Amino acid sequence: MPISNIHVHCFSTKHVPDKFLPYGLPSLLKRSWLRQPLTWTVDKLWPFSNKDQFSRFSRFVQSTYMQDQEELLRKLIAFYPDDAVFAILPMDMAFMGAGKVEEPLEQQLANLVAIRDKAEWRDRLRLFLPIDPRRFGPATDTASIERASTAALDFVRRYVEEHGFRGIKLYPMLGFWACDRRLWKVYHYCEAHGIPITTHASRGGVYYKGDLADSPELTTHPFGELLPLGEDNATFTDRLGDPDQFRYALEDFPKLKLNLAHYGGAADWASYLEKPWDPTDRNSTGRNVTVNWVHKINTLLRDTRFPNIYTDISYTLFDQRFVPLLKLFLFDEVIRTHVLYGTDFYMVEMDSTEREVAIQFRYWLGEPDFQQMQKNNQRFLE
Repeated sequence: MPISNIHVHCFSTKHVPDKFLPYGLPSLLKRSWLRQPLTWTVDKLWPFSNKDQFSRFSRFVQSTYMQDQEELLRKLIAFYPDDAVFAILPMDMAFMGAGKVEEPLEQQLANLVAIRDKAEWRDRLRLFLPIDPRRFGPATDTASIERASTAALDFVRRYVEEHGFRGIKLYPMLGFWACDRRLWKVYHYCEAHGIPITTHASRGGVYYKGDLADSPELTTHPFGELLPLGEDNATFTDRLGDPDQFRYALEDFPKLKLNLAHYGGAADWASYLEKPWDPTDRNSTGRNVTVNWVHKINTLLRDTRFPNIYTDISYTLFDQRFVPLLKLFLFDEVIRTHVLYGTDFYMVEMDSTEREVAIQFRYWLGEPDFQQMQKNNQRFLE
């Protein structure tokens, strides 16, 4: 069985909004002679809450600046056997309230199709289509939701049926609810045709930068739940992609093939290990953002009503201290057959090389569990 990596990125600085960080910092970071001293200064002295965003973006620029998508993919495949398969996850960041994107989504996708169709890449790349419901129109009333959901479905069908895309990529923290009704026709289409969906499912990362007060589609839950007030963007947007938000769609589309990527994220793995919690808590399977996301995902994986829920270990599980807990989870036969292998390239390159982290994790995990993940990958992608 060829090795497959279920979670790979190759978008570049062309696909990130120009105001992703304040004070013109994105432009300054593109100057190589300024990048290192500026990064050091911010890491040591920056007093604001988005220091982590700056550090991530700085390392991102270092990994991708002046490289196109094919150059980044060539770097990736050099670490793997010649028959390895990769699921490519583009990003649509145009609506995250952080300014303009240099290269439009359609061009990003066209470039990926051209790369995939070259003889040397054929049969090795599985392209996923990023979907943001705001691209297709507002959700102000029933009629506008119907129009936008139809436009979203037409977009998905075109890229799946005409351009050979093999899956859908969601990133709700960019500014939409996982249960946004504009996604309903897309969910129905994906369930009917067995098309896999990968969604970001860890706290933090990239999030909506716009003014929440001017975003009624965010501050009004699609299903009328009461929302707390006064949270900052980073905290509030965690709610948008909370694993429990997918329960609304799963109740209508129980066979949806869904990968809750990152297995809840490193912060929740650390919390699972370090903080006391009550597994019998009545909120454990409810829509409560404070409940540990690792537990929420395991609860969904074990729910027999939803047989096609998966989770991948990209980025999160490359911290060695989490591996014993993962191996304990894998004693559960249902969980064992629904955990996917992915690395989050090139995000892991911020800390180490792709080859180093992949080999380390395979060694820590052990070959039987690694090969089981490869079988799970194959089933998810088929």
